[in-house]
Amino acid sequence: MGATVAAEATGTALPAFTDRTPAGLAGQALVRDAIAAPLRFRVIVVPGSGCEPLAASADRMFAGLLHAQVVLLQKPLLGAAPPGGESACSNAFVQADALSAWADLAVQLSAALAEPSAHAATVTPLPLVLVGLSEGAELLPRLAAAFPDAVLLVMVAHAGLDPAVVGRLQARRLDAEPAWDALMARAQGAEPEGPAVFAGRSWRYWHDLAAWPLAAPLLADPRPLLHAWSAGDALIPEAAYTQFGQRAQRRAAGYCAMTFAAVDHQLRSAAEDRLQSVWAVLEDRARGPAGWRVDCTSPAGALASPAVAAPAR
Repeated sequence: MGATVAAEATGTALPAFTDRTPAGLAGQALVRDAIAAPLRFRVIVVPGSGCEPLAASADRMFAGLLHAQVVLLQKPLLGAAPPGGESACSNAFVQADALSAWADLAVQLSAALAEPSAHAATVTPLPLVLVGLSEGAELLPRLAAAFPDAVLLVMVAHAGLDPAVVGRLQARRLDAEPAWDALMARAQGAEPEGPAVFAGRSWRYWHDLAAWPLAAPLLADPRPLLHAWSAGDALIPEAAYTQFGQRAQRRAAGYCAMTFAAVDHQLRSAAEDRLQSVWAVLEDRARGPAGWRVDCTSPAGALASPAVAAPAR
């Protein structure tokens, strides 16, 4: 808010997201410089599985990251399908989308943007925070391996269990376990000839998901893990979140859960935008003496972060 008021008073435009995709790479990298001085840290964000471009909403989503440069990665071929199709996404997107390919590309995009400049040897590297939103959390272990100096992992709106396990728990919640089991069996069978779409995604997408590891690498990672989720999430059952949370309490590097009610999968409602509460914790860590270790019990800790009113949609 302070940065916004200052900008309005001086007539200075705030930094906005711009396309800085490295030449020769697919997908998109939207980058926004710090809104307020000083620049204290960098954030790489991998969003969820949707095919809607986030350029129009990125400034609102990350408004609370005042002192951070934010790199928002997006998949290739984003775009909606014509009405009446089996998937809400374009056929080009559906056929190209798979966790293995997206993980490789996300690492390439991030690494290209992180290449040192000519004066890098004289500049202290900024702390790097890796953020996964929904499906994007499934790429956190790959990004963490590519950036061993990252100081914190942030997982938002994903249970942290292997995605096939989360899917089965959600299917149980919806009384649809037989259909989920049939989908997973098909995904682990022989690849069909020609393009095929099952439940709105390609065979390759489901094939990757069926065997994608997430819980074990997250639990073993040597960085603190901040985990934000809503008890009102319609896409992931609360049982999945609590199951991972119980296991994560034993993480040597630390674990803190920010749990909310009365907001949706995106941590939003008509009255609140709780995603901004997550960013408030990062801002606190960036300037506080405690460093980047998350602490659920301190007065300035994650669970003490205030509610934030939802910006206009």
